[in-house]
Amino acid sequence: MSPDTVKLLRRYLKTRNDASPYLFISNRVLPIDRRTLLKMMKKYGTAAGLPTEKQQFHALKHSIGTHILDAGEDIYFAKDWLGHKNIQNTTIYSKFSTGTRDARARKMFPSNRVI
Repeated sequence: MSPDTVKLLRRYLKTRNDASPYLFISNRVLPIDRRTLLKMMKKYGTAAGLPTEKQQFHALKHSIGTHILDAGEDIYFAKDWLGHKNIQNTTIYSKFSTGTRDARARKMFPSNRVI
């Protein structure tokens, strides 16, 4: 997670006056339900100019999985974070995570002839 993201999350948490273990909560201090999250994704996705097909939970989950691996976390951390029961469901994200893989390969093989 980037330092800016951590700062934003800390700032958000300081505004809360509850003891809820959930990160994003409703006005009733309950976890936000699926319908509300979908409405928010569509509203903010449209405002951000995302295509309609990207305004879905699955697209968000793919992005999170890829970012976790790009940040250097291992696949077992990603599996746990994404709530997968089977590691095979998580391996798809490693195919999209090329930035980290290429950087590691450059460290192992510093010659530009290898990569």
